Amino acid sequence: MFLKGIKLATAALMTLRVSSTLLSEVPEGTPLQIHHAFNNMNTEESTGLSFTWTTRENSTRLLASKCNVVRVTNSDGATRDFMGLSNSYNTTDDLLHTVDVTGLEFEMDYSYQVGCDRLRWSDTHHFTSPPRPVTQDTRQDLEKSFSFLSYGDMGVGNSAVGTKDAIIKDDTKYEFLLHNGDISYACGADGVWDQWFDLIEPYANKFPYMTTQGNHDLLPADSGGEDGIPYATRFKMPDDGSNLIDNKLYYSFTHRYVKFIQIATDVPYYGGDDYDGDDTEQYKWLEQELIDANSGDNRLSVPWIIISGHKPMYCSSTYGTNDRSSETGLGNSGSITRYLEPLLEKYNVDVFLAGHIHAYERTKPVGGNGTLIDEDSIRPNPDGIGDIYASPSHPVHLLLGMAGAGHLDEEWNVWDDGAWAVHNEETYGYMSMTFHNASAFEMTFVANGNGVLANGTMLEDSELGVNEPSVHDRVIILK
Repeated sequence: MFLKGIKLATAALMTLRVSSTLLSEVPEGTPLQIHHAFNNMNTEESTGLSFTWTTRENSTRLLASKCNVVRVTNSDGATRDFMGLSNSYNTTDDLLHTVDVTGLEFEMDYSYQVGCDRLRWSDTHHFTSPPRPVTQDTRQDLEKSFSFLSYGDMGVGNSAVGTKDAIIKDDTKYEFLLHNGDISYACGADGVWDQWFDLIEPYANKFPYMTTQGNHDLLPADSGGEDGIPYATRFKMPDDGSNLIDNKLYYSFTHRYVKFIQIATDVPYYGGDDYDGDDTEQYKWLEQELIDANSGDNRLSVPWIIISGHKPMYCSSTYGTNDRSSETGLGNSGSITRYLEPLLEKYNVDVFLAGHIHAYERTKPVGGNGTLIDEDSIRPNPDGIGDIYASPSHPVHLLLGMAGAGHLDEEWNVWDDGAWAVHNEETYGYMSMTFHNASAFEMTFVANGNGVLANGTMLEDSELGVNEPSVHDRVIILK
């Protein structure tokens, strides 16, 4: 039985104020907006992270441009300093600092500060270094559990603050976060980037914050002329995935026993038997990543593949260009499905995560542009929420555009439920993901409590913000 969407209050009623850190509130040169990401600078014995932060200053700018240090302290009190670079772009007064930290022991607790002695240091923060990927020699680690977060389409208004607050309340030990595009919705107003980074810093300074760009981060018209420059300068993803010159806005990383692949749905991805031209660079890169992931005994050590991108392959919403026909163009569900879904099927991808439509939706295991549905693998979850998919024969698709950006106008957005659809709702929140081991993956949609009760009843405007986060959907995939 398909669970119909829950329509929340209008964006105007749901808007929450978030103020960025004003220059007058902190001394010049104070490190702000600290976040970090995996950097794939791994060896057999060590791992690394890339740290980025902001300083806002006038008179201290020259000094701050040389103040690019991450000071890392291990549990024994031994300290190391790592040096990096600073950068900026022509629409911001901020100075952006990026430092690569290498040589970390696997899965160890560290404390750190950013800044320098000559100017200012940040407060002390903490992180746990990335774990060692599972290999043939460490397959006992297939029994280990881990959790991560995912969402898309956040911004700073509507219920973005509610999602941030719900994550902070969540006592799960998350190892990283995947943000599937449409990050701040600054759209040319650079101060909104500052607001957004101030918003997410309470957890972005604790675990890696991994991103892919959306149309409002990259495309000239949709980004207010930003053309991806703030995104590329304010984030550093693995393998220099933010390098706009090469259009390398896609990358991959392996975390424990899962291969994560981030694709760019607004950079040409065409290819395959159904494409008349030469395969695009991204298509060739993606297929090679999947070939490598499936070569030899690799799937015995890293049995899961999760692909994330901004725009979805499957979405029941009729908003805008969500046409699944084979004639649609760049960035639409139709062409992404047409050209990339055959790769997901051929190389046994498990899950595809997306955003773009400001809602939540889960599919059945599905392939063949919606014509192949694995009904036999589906059974109800005994706890009464969601389903279990036992050894599904097709990928599962999740639409996670519910982090905070305003819901779509009812006049233009109709939910036309496909046979492959299971659950959708226009409710704000986030996805809590847990691998209990390498055989069981649980994905839970947590509504942030800002504007809807657990049973779907609307709160009055005067009551907004008083409800607690609650679970609205869950699916467990068993291998």
